[in-house]
Amino acid sequence: MEGDLEAKEELYAQETARKISESQGLREAEKNSSAHFDENAPPLLEALSHS
Repeated sequence: MEGDLEAKEELYAQETARKISESQGLREAEKNSSAHFDENAPPLLEALSHS
């Protein structure tokens, strides 16, 4: 029973890590696709888009 819980926790950790890396990948893709807009963006907007 305890091993089963550990396996579930490991699976959850892997799933969470995958979702985080996917969302980071999406943000990178958004940044790259909107790069030409960022050149003319005000500094605050640019700072927000990179955080």
